[in-house]
Order: sequence, then structure tokens, then C-alpha cells
Amino acid sequence: MSYKYTNIDPTHNRSLYMYCDYEGISFLNSFEKNRKLAIRSAYEALNKNKITQIEKSIFRNLKNELDTNKILENFNNLINSKLTHLKQNINASNLNTVVYSLDNIFQENNFKYIGKKDTIDFIIKSYEIKKELNLFSDNINVKQKIYSDLNESYHFMFSSILIKAIFNRNKIYKYFNTLLKLNDLMIYRMYNSQFINHIFLFYSLILEYKIFNIIKKEKIVN
Repeated sequence: MSYKYTNIDPTHNRSLYMYCDYEGISFLNSFEKNRKLAIRSAYEALNKNKITQIEKSIFRNLKNELDTNKILENFNNLINSKLTHLKQNINASNLNTVVYSLDNIFQENNFKYIGKKDTIDFIIKSYEIKKELNLFSDNINVKQKIYSDLNESYHFMFSSILIKAIFNRNKIYKYFNTLLKLNDLMIYRMYNSQFINHIFLFYSLILEYKIFNIIKKEKIVN
């Protein structure tokens, strides 16, 4: 069987994740194959002059022992740097409440407080409505490339937030479920549109893969 969820645009088929047949271990195997291919595709699309030793090490051995916190820290720094630059080109009034919620919680490391969990749940609910985040006002007026870059970058910021929350042992399966959908969407766009942030997708998939293996080890008896 093949993993179909990166072959269909979920924003155009919002019932994509509904009424799925139970496929057991074969589904997990097809998912893992899908992700390994996507990781390779994202890595091979990177600017070879900008790849760091960390990224080379991660790619050479997906099960490497490089500290997960270090990988996540790199991911967050890249996102923060990109968005700091991009937001210089956009009027703050063109950003909606989801953006402010993302910006606020992105700086957090402790997700134990009820208010933080409520914020994440609010963003998830917003995402589930259209299977993508509604980030900008209708009258936004920026160049298409900046718009697309902002859109991708904030989706990956949300991925990073979910990853941090999962490693904090908060609502693991709910947050992991949303992370999978976010990465499915970004993989689809990598293969089918003018995708920009391959480095973000690479990091998001690597961290998702680590979480997947943790859950697999805990829940599946060989």
C-alpha cells in the first residue's frame, strides 16, 4: 500500500482524513517509507553551500544520537531569523489573531500551564477548519513570494510549537496527529508548488520521525 496523504491537497479535500480504513502495521511501514523519501527530497533541494555539519550528520543517519534539543534549537533559530526578516515587509494590521498567538507561544518552553495548552488548542481548531492556518487579513497587499514565504514559515512555527509540546509530554497523540497533517500538507506543496522552505521541512520531518520512533517503541511490540 502507499501513503496517500501527501498526494492529495487537504485544503481542497477536507474529508481526506475521515473514514480511513484500519491498515495496521502496513500503514506504519508506508508512512515511514513516505517520510524517508520526503526527508531525502527536502535535503537534496537545500543550497549545498548553506548546509551545516549538523544537517549533514542528521541526514547520514536518521537514528543518530544528536541531542534532540539541539536539533529543535536549530530549527527554532532558523524560523525566528526568517520571520524577523519577513515581517519587516508587512504591516502588522494585515496579520490576524492566529499569528499573534503563534508569536506569543513560540517563545515558551513550558507548556504545563492551562493557558498555554488552550492557546495551542485554539490554533489547532483554527487549522482544522480549512486544513491550513488562516494567517492574514483579506486585504493584505504584498508580493506573492513574500506571502508564500510567510505562510510556509508560520506553518513551520506551528510545527515547532507542537514538537516542543510533545517533548514536554503534553497531549502527545493529539498534537502528533496535527503535526502529521501539517507535514503532509507541506510535503504535498514541496512536490506540487513553488515551495520555498525546504530547510524547515527537513527539520520538521526529522523531529517528527524521532517522535514517531519513540511512540512506535512505546506502543508497538515487535
